[in-house]
Amino acid sequence: MSLKKMIVSGAAALALMGTAVSAAPQPVVVEQDGTGDYLIAPVYYAIANWSTELKVVNTNTTRAVAAKVVVRDSKSCDELVDFVIYLTPGDVWTGTLYEENGKVYLKSTDDSMIIGGQVASPSNPIVVGGKSLTETYTGKDPATVQDKTVIKNVYWHGYVEIFGLANYSPKAIEQWYHDNVDNQYPVRATDDACDPLDKLVMYKTIKNGDNLRDLGAGNTTDVSNDDLMGKETIYAEAADVNGRRTMMLNMMAFGNMSNQAQLGSAGNPIYGTQTSLLSVVDNIGKVASLDAALAKDDIYVMYEGDGSALYPIRAHFTVPTKKYWFSDGASMPAAYTLTNIINTPANTTIDLPFEYHYDINTDTTPVVARDNKEHCNKCGGGTEVSGTTPQDCTIKIHEEVHFFEDAKRTSLYDSSDPIAKLAFAEGGWLEFNLSGISYDGKMNENNNDNNVSFKGMPIIPTTFYAKDVQGIYLNNWLYNQYHKATVTTTPNF
Repeated sequence: MSLKKMIVSGAAALALMGTAVSAAPQPVVVEQDGTGDYLIAPVYYAIANWSTELKVVNTNTTRAVAAKVVVRDSKSCDELVDFVIYLTPGDVWTGTLYEENGKVYLKSTDDSMIIGGQVASPSNPIVVGGKSLTETYTGKDPATVQDKTVIKNVYWHGYVEIFGLANYSPKAIEQWYHDNVDNQYPVRATDDACDPLDKLVMYKTIKNGDNLRDLGAGNTTDVSNDDLMGKETIYAEAADVNGRRTMMLNMMAFGNMSNQAQLGSAGNPIYGTQTSLLSVVDNIGKVASLDAALAKDDIYVMYEGDGSALYPIRAHFTVPTKKYWFSDGASMPAAYTLTNIINTPANTTIDLPFEYHYDINTDTTPVVARDNKEHCNKCGGGTEVSGTTPQDCTIKIHEEVHFFEDAKRTSLYDSSDPIAKLAFAEGGWLEFNLSGISYDGKMNENNNDNNVSFKGMPIIPTTFYAKDVQGIYLNNWLYNQYHKATVTTTPNF
């Protein structure tokens, strides 16, 4: 047990002893030490020879944790799959997203993944998913009103959420199993570290229909803000290990996503096939609070070139709350726009297929490409520094923007790259000034608005770039540096 976990406030101690039902809602925060009760792997790839390995760690060495894994596509935040993992004290779960025959799957050989009583193992892997890389839709072209067929790329990339659901006493788990399943099963004396807990015993004890069983005050508690940690590894298989292209990234960790155990009920099936953001938080205001924690008004991205061409670069803007605003939210933030990729009905109701994105108005939200010699190209009106001619460009951020212009594109890269014409062949850096975007999110619960407003966007920016070094692409992933936006209003809890 870490020192951080041992030093708790009086209120937290009461909650741990079961004398408090649940803590008061608190604002969602980005946890700087990488541990939290809610994790986001901001980008995954699963196409051709590209796969993504996920690792989730229960850093609590004396308590068991149930967590929900939700894999979403990047354009509309639709689910590929979701399931619960059963993490015994100090345990790690590993799974891999990959493509096979045009469909995306998640496979795990880790015994923390148990579905329908089946425990994953190297000899008995669990495979879930199976949604296609692309979907074909037929409708009307909004401009010509003629029939139109659209092939939408989905599921080959997106993001992954890990929700901490509940934290359990191993002793209480074994006691319930002893009392209700096998009266010969031994029960430990205390919840000491390094005393392994049987995974199937944990699964059978806490699974109760489609819900998580409450073992009583103190035995079933909220997942703490330092209970979960995660990492993702995105890699391309090659003929030999030395040729493998690997990118590693720690998952982003958040605290206070929920301040109470999420046990589920008949109307809120934690094990359900679709996980709404509202089903795994303790207060509707947490959606706005998460946006406030993510708020950024400036993003800087470096790019590479050799004087004649740019190397492939992609910046992902992961927006984990946009699905809520379009599907569940009473009032969408002003910065959001809906793209119906075939037709918008006359009655303005949403007609699938549709995608969610931000519109960047480049008159108020400048995007500036700079080289290493104080030259710049600005997206939108006006000039800066060198007086170079400004260029017009329209940017719709679904989940990513592209800036490269060479013939090295593969299936990982779309052909749309509005930033490419701004960048300099010798390399440099880009600034996305998002302070001209006004965000005003309003949610209503029991006639009380929970509002949050700021200038900027609630995003996780992640950059992938590749540079040709003697015929080999060197790759890396990193969180961009950014200014945190100034939040002018916050939710009322």
